[in-house]
Amino acid sequence: MTKLGAKKLILAARSVPDLERVKAQCLKISSKIEVEILQLDLSNPDKVLEIAPTLKCDLLFNNAGVSQRTEFKDCDFKLAKYMMDVNCMGPIALIKGVCQKYMETYKQETSELQVVNILSVAALVGVPMRTFYSSSKFAFDGFSKSFQAEMRDKNVYVTNIYPAYVQTNISKNAMTGDMSKMGKTDQNISSGIPVESAVEDILKSTYQKRYWVTIGSLKYQIGPKLLALSENLTSWNAHHVYKN
Repeated sequence: MTKLGAKKLILAARSVPDLERVKAQCLKISSKIEVEILQLDLSNPDKVLEIAPTLKCDLLFNNAGVSQRTEFKDCDFKLAKYMMDVNCMGPIALIKGVCQKYMETYKQETSELQVVNILSVAALVGVPMRTFYSSSKFAFDGFSKSFQAEMRDKNVYVTNIYPAYVQTNISKNAMTGDMSKMGKTDQNISSGIPVESAVEDILKSTYQKRYWVTIGSLKYQIGPKLLALSENLTSWNAHHVYKN
């Protein structure tokens, strides 16, 4: 965003040292940009809802999330609430506050807000070993599409991004049944697409104000659409393809 000429960035995350590191990187690219850091924990939606209405922005990226790598039968049920808060309710609280601030000064002729939600292919296809993760992403996907329908006439644009496997730390930070971290990168992630390639596609889709876009190879772009047409194919795919 710094390279694209943003005048101000608000960076939000739990880790202040990480925020400071990213802020320094932004300022190296451009000394003219204003960078604000905000410590924010999406696992506490009520606290997010207190802070979010103070944020004035015209482009909101919801990029936080945590995955899972344990079967449902072996999971502590507290993991369900944690996943739902981080992957769904926290981002919804953030959107709620930003939308509230946007509507305070809304003018049909000049106001515009874009919300970019980084979801997952797991929001389109139920994935074993990721029951709570898929559930939370499905829920956030449903909210995003409904929110878009409600707010389009208020110049609010929602871009939903569904990445397949990308070479990030998502599996390393994924939660196991006892809520500890998995601590390693699995094969699906290590063989995924590079982060730089995913970012390029995401920024292009944001610029185009795409409604939704899948990031990944052709099979991930076409697969979820085909699976939606066949209950037998969906069952086979979940059991034979994703169970790892």
